[in-house]
Amino acid sequence: MLGYRPLTGFALYTTWSIVNSDLIIIVAVLLLCLFFNCKITARLGYGGFAGVLLLVPVLNFFVWGALALLESPVEKEVRYLQSELARLQRKSFAEAQQRSDV
Repeated sequence: MLGYRPLTGFALYTTWSIVNSDLIIIVAVLLLCLFFNCKITARLGYGGFAGVLLLVPVLNFFVWGALALLESPVEKEVRYLQSELARLQRKSFAEAQQRSDV
């Protein structure tokens, strides 16, 4: 066992402080990514669970593809509200025409 020397004193402290600081940075970046992913998916109307799925290494490609290609619940609601608004405008226009013809 030539060359083996256990870490003691200052060397042990600096090694553990580097590992701990790296771990803190990794966890902070992971939590930041989770926060942003959850905010993005919630604004699209899918809820926060899709944001959690974006952190899974291979599954994230499929989730991003679904988010990009499928119609989101927010877009569905906007399309529905636009059709309702158009229907109400046609109805009020037709009623105004009938009143003016009388």
